Amino acid sequence: MSRPTISTSRARRRWRPSWSRARCPASSSPTTAILPEPRRRGSWRSARAGWSRSRAPKPSSRRRASRSGRPQASQCAPKAHSLCSARGLRLLTHLALARDYVLYHRICTLHRSPTRLRRMNFILVAGPLVRASSWEPTARHLREAGYRAQVPDVLAYHQPPPSWSAWNSHLLTLINSCSESVLVGHSSASVLVADLAGKLPCQCLIVVDGEVPPSQGAASPVRPALRDFIKSLAGPDGTLPIWSRWLGDARRASLVGLDILASDPIAFAEFESGLPRLSVDWFDDTIELANWDRIPAGFIQTSAIYDHSAVEAQRRGWPVTRLQGTHLHPTLSPAETAGAIIAMSRQLASRVG
Repeated sequence: MSRPTISTSRARRRWRPSWSRARCPASSSPTTAILPEPRRRGSWRSARAGWSRSRAPKPSSRRRASRSGRPQASQCAPKAHSLCSARGLRLLTHLALARDYVLYHRICTLHRSPTRLRRMNFILVAGPLVRASSWEPTARHLREAGYRAQVPDVLAYHQPPPSWSAWNSHLLTLINSCSESVLVGHSSASVLVADLAGKLPCQCLIVVDGEVPPSQGAASPVRPALRDFIKSLAGPDGTLPIWSRWLGDARRASLVGLDILASDPIAFAEFESGLPRLSVDWFDDTIELANWDRIPAGFIQTSAIYDHSAVEAQRRGWPVTRLQGTHLHPTLSPAETAGAIIAMSRQLASRVG
């Protein structure tokens, strides 16, 4: 049996996969037929199927074909691309059109948390007793890891310091809010981030070595026991010394980390130069907290000073991370602090998802 004669125009037709339909060249009627997959290139079967040698996919270092002409199994597996990229969007569109919803939702679930976490905006709030520069080393590590980190500094724009109840009104003017914000408060700033959680769109909040704020109601800057101790430090005019001079005891200084800071006189002098001077009446003010229990929260303990706060956080069902450090861990051990914040955010984001 002689082979059919195939015109050159049909031989140069663009290659079509085996499941496509085209006019059958062997038939004189314009009926359709499922074309078989070509067995080898350059043969008359390839020409009949519309295979063009010039347009056939050529094997390369990235795409190597097996002897049968089909891609290897490793090439069929989808590669991990960001779903925000054009390639990732094409993949999801292809799966949706193919009605492969099981794989579609599986890929979305796998990519949701990392992509969402990359968009997170960490807002690091320092307590009013210290400057926001205490957060800067940790913020630098977060930015190097690919995240966004804001460190609003109220004391850089307001001297004398504003009142405790008005502190957040000044913070709001310095924060660029977004829907994926993570509020992180250190020390007495735990109350500030709890109040900000009701005023900013945030995903979760983290307390780093501070008091666990009440679910709602009035909240003071410090505990009543510490407030009585502060009153004993006030001078005749009610002015307090800077915070680093409150701790005359060597044991308390080691728990805070001041002894480590004092080992570098230049750095310690720069640290003390930014500390504010407050009056004893400043601690009588309160912030009225709205109910913020709906927001996921976590606790990171860095010193033994806040053992009671870790117990209270566990009682509320918060995830708790304990680090063996000092109260000034965000300044003295920023890499470990940044890693704990990222891990805690990942854990809280999984609860939200």
